[in-house]
Amino acid sequence: MAVLALFAAPISAQQELTFSKVGMLPTYRQMHGSVVLGDYLYVMGGELGGVQGKDIWTNTVLKAPLLPNGSVGQWTPTTAMPQKRGYIGASTMALNDVVYVVGGSNGSEAYNTAIYAKPQADGSLSPWIQSPPFSTVGLSNFPVVATPGYIHVLGGADISSRISAATMSGRIGPSGEILQWEAGPRMPTPLWFHSAATLGGKVWVWGGLPGRDTSKLSNRVFSAAILSDGRLAPWKEDPVKLPVNFYMGVSSSAGPYLMTLCPKTYEKGKTVPSSDVYFTSITPGLGGLKNWTSVPSNLPVKLYLAVAADYRRGRVYIPGGRKKGGDGPNAADFFDPGVFMFTLSAKARAEYKDEAEAAETVRTGSYTYQKADILPSTAVPGFLSLNAARRFSIAEAPRKPLVLYFHKEGTKTCDQQVQILKDPAFAELSKQAGFAWMDTETWPQLRSQLGIYRVPTWIVYNANTQELGRATQVVTIDQLKQFLSSVK
Repeated sequence: MAVLALFAAPISAQQELTFSKVGMLPTYRQMHGSVVLGDYLYVMGGELGGVQGKDIWTNTVLKAPLLPNGSVGQWTPTTAMPQKRGYIGASTMALNDVVYVVGGSNGSEAYNTAIYAKPQADGSLSPWIQSPPFSTVGLSNFPVVATPGYIHVLGGADISSRISAATMSGRIGPSGEILQWEAGPRMPTPLWFHSAATLGGKVWVWGGLPGRDTSKLSNRVFSAAILSDGRLAPWKEDPVKLPVNFYMGVSSSAGPYLMTLCPKTYEKGKTVPSSDVYFTSITPGLGGLKNWTSVPSNLPVKLYLAVAADYRRGRVYIPGGRKKGGDGPNAADFFDPGVFMFTLSAKARAEYKDEAEAAETVRTGSYTYQKADILPSTAVPGFLSLNAARRFSIAEAPRKPLVLYFHKEGTKTCDQQVQILKDPAFAELSKQAGFAWMDTETWPQLRSQLGIYRVPTWIVYNANTQELGRATQVVTIDQLKQFLSSVK
């Protein structure tokens, strides 16, 4: 899935991932999208549980309030999408204060645009706005991911099941609008029904179908480094592969984890759905993956899921979905309208507490891209806003490095770092690079995208926009000087 979700606690192979049933949809729904924004859970589009070959595609959108105990209140309709879009479980995203639905199809037509809307004070959605086209043909069954200032379409298939290896990157404006699309680096193989997430300064892709033959699923893992401007570097294959070949499912990142929930495998001449969760973790600072493993879950739905992460409260919701394949006269045999929820463990919440706070302390403000032009009043002289630092680094030839400093006000180590940075020597050093002050309270999703787990953290990009290195520690002026002197 596209949302950067606080999805799971550190888990071991001896545990089961346990979901609670916290509500019911008013009707069956599969192949839909879902997000959490503010105090509401939304579901949009998909198919309403048609049986015996009679699909009921829909453009309806529902919202329900999230109650303090995590349960879901009464569902009410809100602004419908302009088209009936399905197969959007992996291509629906909540980013800052905007809902994006990218591509999708309804069995007879596929779409080559994104649509996006914002929630109003009462939770209702604004009218949907349609983006410029990202492809010459409509695509579906692909994941979208976010990097600073961009959302990325990764592969997918057209209505005739022709499969793409393309990456298309949509640049996001200051109010969340998609300004334009541009081609990114092509993936090493065409893929659809694959998993993807952003973690640790990279975009990761794993599993999926490289063709139409479901007996030839992929176990390969690829990554593309996030450049300083939010674009992607060329893809590389990771040496750590999946333990089994799989496709479908819903995917996400959480803290140092990548995971896929409910993928399908190929066994004994047929594809087999499961409720298992496959996961791995990234080694902070090194960027490599550990071996993948899996645990079972108690989810009754296994196919065409939508997942919505409430990263501020440390919860994940799965509304609706399909229990099994096949067809017949009784929809109850194949679908479940339940809304299921999983809560992070206390340990996981403590390890990633800035994004998974207790419900009573949730921050309700919106995080828009306008923040990229705002320098916090607490910033030390010599620092710039993110956009100003980017402009400074490219203003002259040769270009200068870009340095991101992640800070949290009131943290002991950050207070120590600030005292060092008040040295007049830093003001002189700041002329050699664009130094951006990144308050983690303002940038929770960007922090997740870049894999910032502790503060203070420094990330240095060279003049070619590539990440050169990072340090999670208090650094001295001399250490900064030494590092910058080695940047080419």
